[in-house]
Amino acid sequence: MKNRMKNILLYTLFRTLPGDYNKAIAKPRKGRGSRGLFFDFKNDIELSDEEYLIQELHEGREITIAVYVSYLNKKTHGFIAMERELENGATVYCKVVTGFNDEINKIIDKIVINSDIVGSFNIQCIYSEKIKELIPFEINCRISGTNSIRSSFGFNDVEYIVEELLFNNPLKKIEIQEGSAYRTLSDIIYLSNDINGNNKDNFKLF
Repeated sequence: MKNRMKNILLYTLFRTLPGDYNKAIAKPRKGRGSRGLFFDFKNDIELSDEEYLIQELHEGREITIAVYVSYLNKKTHGFIAMERELENGATVYCKVVTGFNDEINKIIDKIVINSDIVGSFNIQCIYSEKIKELIPFEINCRISGTNSIRSSFGFNDVEYIVEELLFNNPLKKIEIQEGSAYRTLSDIIYLSNDINGNNKDNFKLF
């Protein structure tokens, strides 16, 4: 009975109507790459409870934090925080930031203490200049697509997973290097049906 009342209470607390926010965003329950989002939508847009969640829309600098919690000892091994800019849901520019580290450690500690998350996960945050606060709004329990960038700055969560799960090795200390990165998109155009690319004269790289 207590569990049932607790669940009802939580449902009441976290079930939110669009009209409760001045600015809101509707997110698909299942999605990727910021597809299917509705920003500042009005109540006349019909959204299914089974397919969408409503969230307050925060404005400010987007900070993405990659965290690794050890499979072997369940302790936080380290993290890297990057401020980033996106186009169509994909990172096009990012830079390592360290000014939020104390605040980030508190957020990570709360997540680790209150969940069973291990391995690599990402915390998406907005830093609000208005209230001078880092606001976490999403957790993704996976290896992010920016791994190739993060690993260049000293955070290689793919390596950590391999070392722990395949070789049962203790992990080396993480040393984060500051820097920034741009991500570009290249098109490979084949000028014939030679899709295997055996003849280098048959395609162009843009």
